[in-house]
Amino acid sequence: MMWIHTQTGQWFTPVAGVMHYIGKTSLAVPVIALLVLWLVFTGRRDYGLFIALSTLLPTLIMLTVKFFISRPRPELWPRIIEETNSSFPSGHSTFAAALATIAVLLCLRSPHCRIVLPAGICFALLMGYSRMYLGVHYPTDVWVGWINGTLTTLALYYFFFRKRFAQ
Repeated sequence: MMWIHTQTGQWFTPVAGVMHYIGKTSLAVPVIALLVLWLVFTGRRDYGLFIALSTLLPTLIMLTVKFFISRPRPELWPRIIEETNSSFPSGHSTFAAALATIAVLLCLRSPHCRIVLPAGICFALLMGYSRMYLGVHYPTDVWVGWINGTLTTLALYYFFFRKRFAQ
């Protein structure tokens, strides 16, 4: 973490700030809710429910683990961004991994997947890196967040669309 903080130039501070706000509940929940409502009202209820559960379930898992582990946040340098809850696992990394996995899975059979896959990976990696750069998460917090978001979304995708696996 010290290497990330000292070797990443100051130019990254605004990027990390933007990533912080993208992953905040106050922005993420309304955006996901509008997307889900749009999908439901346009007759794609299965996709809407999949997206809703793929963002909600990893978040509930993350909050449960945070409650029981209650790991304090790193105190390595004065932070630009303050967080008040526990550190482990990273909610921002959980959300970013879930969102990236959702995007990739939903366009898996589309020619757009060649763009969405690297974009999703970059988004999740950038989110995790920014959390460590800001000094609000340890690498293990980010890693477990990525695992939670990715595996939970993959499991839900299999549950919702397992007929696609049989083809």
